[in-house]
Amino acid sequence: MTNYNVDQEKALADLGRHIPTYHLIDVWKYLKETFDEIAPSPKEELPINPIHSRVPLKDIKNIHNWEKGFDEGYSYYENGDKARKEGNVDEAIELFDKARYNGYNVPTLYNSYAMAYRKLKDYDNEIAILDEAIERLQAEEKNVYETLIMNLNERRSKAFALKRR
Repeated sequence: MTNYNVDQEKALADLGRHIPTYHLIDVWKYLKETFDEIAPSPKEELPINPIHSRVPLKDIKNIHNWEKGFDEGYSYYENGDKARKEGNVDEAIELFDKARYNGYNVPTLYNSYAMAYRKLKDYDNEIAILDEAIERLQAEEKNVYETLIMNLNERRSKAFALKRR
């Protein structure tokens, strides 16, 4: 149901109207009649072996003080994102690590981490950092990040697909 709502919102934004669901049902019936039943291919989860120097979550400074973490970590994040955009991906990851270690915990940090790892084609670390982002966002008392978590899961799926190649 959530995907349906998101798809309808995208359709409204992109096309200016909703897409009736009966069209999807017609397509499904046609495919079923034409191709009969197709067994879904089993999705194997590939092992994830990230190699990094990030400290474990339990050792992060200011983990329970968002404001202090923001104050101490934001400049590292900002410089890291600037380095990532300039193509200095390894330097950017080091700065993101420092921002995270100081307690900086915002979704853009994890998105920038993921983009940096994608640039390096380091899908194991990309998946690992996305898993951490999802875990931390789901742990928030007010779970206002539902759409963001869905986007992170989509990005994670893409990283898995790229890893399989």
